[in-house]
Amino acid sequence: MKTVKSPPSTKQDIDNLYKKIKGEFATKDDLKAFATKDDLKQVKDEIVEMKDEIVEMKDEIMGELKSQQENQKIHNYSHSRINDDLDDHETRIRKLEKTSATA
Repeated sequence: MKTVKSPPSTKQDIDNLYKKIKGEFATKDDLKAFATKDDLKQVKDEIVEMKDEIVEMKDEIMGELKSQQENQKIHNYSHSRINDDLDDHETRIRKLEKTSATA
C-alpha cells in the first residue's frame, strides 16, 4: 500500500483549523455557566425543604377538612333530631285536636 504524503501544515492552515473548531469546544467561561455538584446539592436540598413544607401544609389542610366534615355530620344530626321532634309534636298536636274536637 502506498501512502500519500501531504505537505506540512502552515500557520495559516493551523489558524483556519483553530477558527473552525473553536466554536465546537467549551471554553472556561462556557463551563462556568454549568451547575457544579455543590449547586445541584443546594437545589436538591431546597426541593426537599419545599417538599416538606408542602406535606406539612397538606396535613394542615386535611386536618381542617376532617374537622369541617365532623362539624357537618354534627350539624346534619342536629337537623335530623329537630325534624324528628317536629314530626312528634305534629303527631301529638293532631291527637290533642282530635280529643278536644270530640269532647
